[in-house]
Amino acid sequence: MKIKALWSFRGDAPKLNSPSADVKAGDVLPDVDPEYGHALVGKGLVVQLHEGAAPKETKPAQPSESKAGEGDTSAAAAPDAQAEAVVDAGDKQAASGDATAATQPTAAVDAGTDGVADAGGADEKQQLIQQLEAAGVTFDRRWGAQRLAEVLADAQKGGKSE
Repeated sequence: MKIKALWSFRGDAPKLNSPSADVKAGDVLPDVDPEYGHALVGKGLVVQLHEGAAPKETKPAQPSESKAGEGDTSAAAAPDAQAEAVVDAGDKQAASGDATAATQPTAAVDAGTDGVADAGGADEKQQLIQQLEAAGVTFDRRWGAQRLAEVLADAQKGGKSE
């Protein structure tokens, strides 16, 4: 078994077929006991070198070969998708593209849902930021749409701002 040392270590000279038990990183040992070599590979000290093996070439993926979820242009692929919950019966009006739901994102928060409207994603977040700035509410632009909607709802109810 042929191995290449990734780390320096002190090994078993007879099993390494080496005059010295000291192995330095980068050393190539051409004839190591296979059982001992595999034990060293398992510990992460060495890698096995295959005789005459060249790196395998891979073909680039075609657009039709993408994994499930890749190339998805729906709202679920948006960065705010983590904050998005499953649409329930109370969210259906907001998901239908109702104009009042788009201009008043607090309606979903008041209904007890997650506050994330349909496919707005970044657009919804931008809208919320504009509304918060207009209201003079302190907020952090790194917050997700859900948190921004909650802070806006609190501000509109007369609650304290953060």
